[in-house]
Amino acid sequence: MPKSDHTTSSVDVGGWGMSAVVYDTDSSFNIQRLRHLLLTRISQLLPLSEETEKEEIARQSLVRLHIFRPTSLLQLATSIKNLPPYHASHIPNDEIGVLAIDSMSTFYWGERFSAERMRNVAPEKARSKSDVVSIPPLYHVLSAIQSVRLSHSPLIVLTNWALSPLSQDNTTFFAMLYKQHLHPFPALDGVADLGAKVAKTTDHLSLASPFYLAHHISLLSPSPAPFPPDTPLDDALRQEAQYRKDVVEKGGVLCLVRSSGTRDTSRFAFYITNEDIVVQ
Repeated sequence: MPKSDHTTSSVDVGGWGMSAVVYDTDSSFNIQRLRHLLLTRISQLLPLSEETEKEEIARQSLVRLHIFRPTSLLQLATSIKNLPPYHASHIPNDEIGVLAIDSMSTFYWGERFSAERMRNVAPEKARSKSDVVSIPPLYHVLSAIQSVRLSHSPLIVLTNWALSPLSQDNTTFFAMLYKQHLHPFPALDGVADLGAKVAKTTDHLSLASPFYLAHHISLLSPSPAPFPPDTPLDDALRQEAQYRKDVVEKGGVLCLVRSSGTRDTSRFAFYITNEDIVVQ
């Protein structure tokens, strides 16, 4: 969003006044939903403003949003690598404040299938130590991100699928931590990454991410407590229906935050409603 109301510089609307670049690899980014949330937030900040003024602030915000939809990891890496010239030619008067990729896992299964097929087609070549170790496409993506990070210093947000929890017990701390399935992938600096155990079949053990994470946030949807063994079926069905209704209406998500350089953790929650996203 802009830093202030365009009609008067005295009203701070909380924006950075910078551009945001989103790589929507899942093809799930909903621009209409974002516009609706923007208007809700602007109405909260400027309740006395005319609707046309709110619409103009939302328009100014969305003009600064740049969305790309790559269809492979190599295309993603190439697009990020060419972000500086794109910046210079298309948005020379704006800084890039945010670089977001949703999700880094989109091409995981396809890349894994290709790697396993290559091992099966040419097993002797894959095992040969004399051959140059191939560089995984994900490493090219991370290298491109690092280049933009050094040249433009944006806030970088990477989303990742949570496929395998470290614990099946949803009441423990480890239930909110997951095994890392992408390799290489950035980890926290100075903090043991409990989930980043590389599979023995990985061919790229010597490669590491060119940068560390500043923060790692694990998301978990709250789950209901198990029913006691003597719970009647009708009661269980009724309680489950109420739980599902609460999940849909409240949209609650629990978050576990870990940061580089410390073993301390913190938690917060946010709720997704029709009109807003509320952080508690």
